[in-house]
Amino acid sequence: MTDEILDIRYYDTATWNDYLNNEVVKLYSSVVKFIKIYDQVRNLVGKNVMDLIKDEKYEVILLGGVKEDGSFTEFSVSKFYKEIFGLTFDTNAVVSLLRASSTGIVPIQFKDIKLYNKLQTIYSNLDFVLRAKNITKPNVSFPTLTDYKSVLESLREFAEVSLNFLSVYNPRTFFITSLRGSTLKAFKIAYPRLDKEIFNLFGVSPVWSFSYLNNRDYEIWGYNDIVSGNYETFTGNSIGSALTIVNYNIFSLFKCTYSSPSLCYTENPHLYYINLDRSICSDYDNLISKVKSSPFSVVFSCDIENYSVWCRHRSKDPPFYTGNIVDFLEKVGLPLIYVLKLSSIRDEHTLNRLEIYIYEYLLGCHW
Repeated sequence: MTDEILDIRYYDTATWNDYLNNEVVKLYSSVVKFIKIYDQVRNLVGKNVMDLIKDEKYEVILLGGVKEDGSFTEFSVSKFYKEIFGLTFDTNAVVSLLRASSTGIVPIQFKDIKLYNKLQTIYSNLDFVLRAKNITKPNVSFPTLTDYKSVLESLREFAEVSLNFLSVYNPRTFFITSLRGSTLKAFKIAYPRLDKEIFNLFGVSPVWSFSYLNNRDYEIWGYNDIVSGNYETFTGNSIGSALTIVNYNIFSLFKCTYSSPSLCYTENPHLYYINLDRSICSDYDNLISKVKSSPFSVVFSCDIENYSVWCRHRSKDPPFYTGNIVDFLEKVGLPLIYVLKLSSIRDEHTLNRLEIYIYEYLLGCHW
């Protein structure tokens, strides 16, 4: 399976120098460009719509496609800026004032939206990576807020660059995210030429050791900081964890798990404007299809006491797996690389008594 997914020289530092200096920098540039547009929106907060629309360019982005009842036409420019950039105001109040040929104060507001919050998380992690590798940050030009066509193109550029970066389509990103946490033995099987230099580059370190096994093959290694971190807002402290968080947040922006496009647009309005030509979940499903047969492929938790393991999908369910610790680690090792993520390993403060929580890494693409 590894050869089919990863036809790359993962063991060669030149592979990663190219990746970091080109693909990561390109994604960083597209994110910065987009955030600069948000900055322009935030600078308008508190300003009076009635004053701004005296300028034809502002009139287009604030009132373009606004009907007399304050609602929007299907391809409303005003709706675009509201949904994508959180640029909001009382449209009914503006319409009423215009009808009465009157003046008044209708302030611009900024609505905190999912896309903006995700961009902030993506940016902070990419910024960390560039600083960690002493990569010069590019000078990024950006469109003015009132240039609708260029702003729309910036959204589509961000989408294209992000999808090209996503682990579902990019084997180098897939490799980095696959190091998030598994046994040393599983890593050796999946990547026979993986060495300490690559571990050090991405920040792979010991996560947990079952000392009573006295066998390093069954130590769990990975990105220590994200085992219990919140991917939604977290900034990684290693190159690998930071890029894993970036990948996760890009996935959540462009996935669609509904059969109806309109429901997808409700969850992620930006999808309406980019004409997404693929199903990320279907493509992800196809990519990792060979591990579907594993029973360890959905959310579950395990109780470990000495050498015994019990795993359940829900706390009150009967165990779907019972066995010994070595058999468990053998079975779960590769799924942890390709599909799953350790959520937490909790010591119950008794000798060799643990609880492990595991879920799908790209949660939301259900089989």
